[in-house]
Parts: sequence; structure tokens; C-alpha cells
Amino acid sequence: MIAVSRTMKAGGWLVIERLCILGASTVTQIVIARSLGAEGFGQLSVLLAAIALMAPIAQGGLAGVVVKAAVERLDQQQQIFETALWWRFVAASFAAIVGLLAWLGLFGARPNFGVFALLAVAQTALGFQVIEMRFLAHDRMSQLVQGRVAIVIVFAMIKIALATTTRS
Repeated sequence: MIAVSRTMKAGGWLVIERLCILGASTVTQIVIARSLGAEGFGQLSVLLAAIALMAPIAQGGLAGVVVKAAVERLDQQQQIFETALWWRFVAASFAAIVGLLAWLGLFGARPNFGVFALLAVAQTALGFQVIEMRFLAHDRMSQLVQGRVAIVIVFAMIKIALATTTRS
């Protein structure tokens, strides 16, 4: 019964998280689309699609393996999470580079390339998803969700501010 209660509570937190992220993403995408116009937003979509296609490499199938290993080998948890963190950063960096190369191959170095390059580099933050694995291993879902929602909202506000101040 306790396991069912903990699962329902964790699931509830995840639903709240998804709804908050969906709302922030929707507002952000609308503002960015209006700011960039049709062509710029299309270019952004190509860059994000190229990076998303590489995301499975960046994730490396580590989530379940890392959490399982961390729970089974308590004495090696720190090493497990550090190794997973570095793997994620290397793989996410590779995904960002491939996304930028796809951009350059399709569009060339246009004036707004710097903004898109910055966005691609920011994708390396996928490496921080290892922190999520640590919270999952220690069953701290509420703290994880609250932290992620706060980060998403802060970065959504930054994106909106950048989009509205650099509107062409």
C-alpha cells in the first residue's frame, strides 16, 4: 500500500510538472514565432529538429541503468553519477555540434547564426539530467519537480525577454 501511495504522489508531481512546462513552452514559442517571423522560426525549427534527432545519443539510454546501479551500489553512487554526468555532457555536446553542422549545411552562416549557435550550445545542459537520476534514486520527486519548473520558468522568461528585445 505504501508503494502505491508513493507512486501516486510521484505521478501527481510529474503531471504538475508537465502542465507547467507545457504552459511555459507554449507562451515562449508564440512569442519567439512572432519575433522571428516565418522564415526565422522555420530555421529555428530545423536546428531544434537536428538537435532532437541526436538527443537519444545524448541520453545514451542511461536513465534506468544509472538509477538501478546507484540503488544497488550505494558505496559507488558518487562515481556512478559523475560518470553519467560526463557522458551526458560529451554526448549532448556532440548533438549540438551535429545540429549546428546541419544548420550550416542547410542555411549557411546567416546574420542570426550566432543566436542559433548559442541555442545549440545551450542544449548541452541536457547533461544536467543526471541530477534528475540522483533525485529519482533517492525518491525526492517533489524537490525535483519544483526545481525543474522554476528553471523552466526562469529560462522561458529569458527567452521571451531576448525575443522581444532583439525583434527584427
